[in-house]
Amino acid sequence: MRGRVSLRDEQNAEVLCSTITPFDDVPRRLWIRFHDMEAYTSASAELLRIVDEYGGRDQVVIYVENPRSRKVLPPGQGVRADKALLDLLRARFGNGNVTLA
Repeated sequence: MRGRVSLRDEQNAEVLCSTITPFDDVPRRLWIRFHDMEAYTSASAELLRIVDEYGGRDQVVIYVENPRSRKVLPPGQGVRADKALLDLLRARFGNGNVTLA
């Protein structure tokens, strides 16, 4: 929701809504975690190939635990984070390493 708040003396506050966006239209973040840089490096080509196949608006965030680093792919490398993609990524990179937020 986007809008503004209207405050007047001695009256209840009001929220005046200008636009409403359905939850399904709000881009999400797909997090993919790797234990270390070596694991990420060995899987990065396959990961980018998968990202290209499932193009969409959801943002991809790659997280490496050791050393701690994060890479956010640019909007042109977004994905359509549907069940098929999540199942594919979880099968390849581990169920606990793929999260949709």
